[in-house]
Amino acid sequence: MSQTLTCLPPRHGCSKALDSLTVIVFVLAIVCFPSLSCLNADAFAVTVEPKLTDKTMVVWAAPANLTQRGGSALTLEDSAARFDAIVFGEIAPARWMAGSDAYRRTDRQQSEYLPEPSNAARFVQIAIVYSGNTVTMYRDGQVYASHAIEEPQAFGDDSFVVIGPRHVAKQEMFAGRIQDARIYAAALSKEQLQELKPDQPGTEAPWAWWTFEDGTATEQAGRFPEVTLTPGASIEGGTLRLDGSGGLFASRTAASNQRLVALQNNPPWTVPPSPEMSLNST
Repeated sequence: MSQTLTCLPPRHGCSKALDSLTVIVFVLAIVCFPSLSCLNADAFAVTVEPKLTDKTMVVWAAPANLTQRGGSALTLEDSAARFDAIVFGEIAPARWMAGSDAYRRTDRQQSEYLPEPSNAARFVQIAIVYSGNTVTMYRDGQVYASHAIEEPQAFGDDSFVVIGPRHVAKQEMFAGRIQDARIYAAALSKEQLQELKPDQPGTEAPWAWWTFEDGTATEQAGRFPEVTLTPGASIEGGTLRLDGSGGLFASRTAASNQRLVALQNNPPWTVPPSPEMSLNST
């Protein structure tokens, strides 16, 4: 007697990935026990979180100076050194840009980008929205720049977040203060960005979120429980302060820790981390 393996119930969807062992068990159960007509696929369903493609990165940042080049106020990176980042002054001085590995998702023509004003010590909201093949940057809720990309980068469970260098293999560091940093697993609209306030969650739940307001660097969504601050990075007055010479903030999961630990052999900061600030620490 032949049996047909049907799709899981609609709330799971055929597009959801299943663990290979789970599929084998499910098929064997149907083939070997055809009388179990009431077999419930829910019992075999495996929840696999999809990789992050469409997303919104938001930060409230105050650069310490307008001459620094190439540091990041917020970077999402994976174990293969692929990254998307809110970078300051890498290509054009005093201008924000969407940084990425080998400029794959970066607009290199930035002559129309407006530089930060001389009073850049104040906090400004910078957001980068990744929606399909379009990247749009906002400054204080207004469109700052937009460009097309070939394809978005998908970030999986080996991802981690760094603030300071634009990615972990670079020595250029952001100097200034970060009041709030967050990532959303969706492409937020202009109106949604305008409604956001630092240290307040908003209507959309962040995929990852750091407020620094309680004197710690705890990731509020619980996604990246392990945190590292190297010399030159500190939390003061409800903000993350980075000195631009060696301060690095890193937040990761245990699964994404391997690449960050490798930095101890070739760190991007100029001041060696003390034992209590080891990347193995939390």
